[in-house]
Amino acid sequence: MNTDQHLEIGREYYWKRSDGWTWIDGQERWWEVFVEASGFNGAGGYWIEERWRWNGSPETLRTQIRTLSAEETCQIEAEVFATKQAEAKARWGLEGER
Repeated sequence: MNTDQHLEIGREYYWKRSDGWTWIDGQERWWEVFVEASGFNGAGGYWIEERWRWNGSPETLRTQIRTLSAEETCQIEAEVFATKQAEAKARWGLEGER
């Protein structure tokens, strides 16, 4: 993975998916969490907005604004870009690094 990748300010990224559960109607449900960096906080990290959506829904049901430490910023960046890489591999049927 490229460790020089950083979140672009003002751009929304898919971050992660929660564990799933079965809803009352028998449907599988989970949260999809998107993240957008809105700026730097002066401590080596970002101000971010988390957007929580039901699986496959474009509607944001929960928003949480957070300020991150430099360590948390690096962790979220690594997770976001690892997810993007895994999705690309799945889409194109790639097995290993190229």
